Amino acid sequence: MLPRKYRLSDDVQIQKVKKEGRLYNQKDVSVLVSPNNLPTSRFGFVVSLKVSKRAVVRNRVKRVLRKVVLDLLEKTCSGYDVLFLTKSSIQETNETEISRQVESLFLQAKILK
Repeated sequence: MLPRKYRLSDDVQIQKVKKEGRLYNQKDVSVLVSPNNLPTSRFGFVVSLKVSKRAVVRNRVKRVLRKVVLDLLEKTCSGYDVLFLTKSSIQETNETEISRQVESLFLQAKILK
């Protein structure tokens, strides 16, 4: 589980990232990245009903994404809000492929040290 200080939890924060963020795409996941002028980076996850109508599947996708972010947390630069947007094809993708895609997205967004 991500510690609270690394989470985008408030709807106002998420809407700000949606409005001001820059979009980066991969096959199964996209990220919106926006600077936040804070000493830490914060992460949010959006898994819509288009991915699956079953909450079990949507929650699994969020757990996998949180684990990948937690593994990359030490390598990420501080001062960014990152919002993950998932595509419906992510439910068939394994964890290592998701991890590779997220790392690639972080490299594209230049938020890895």
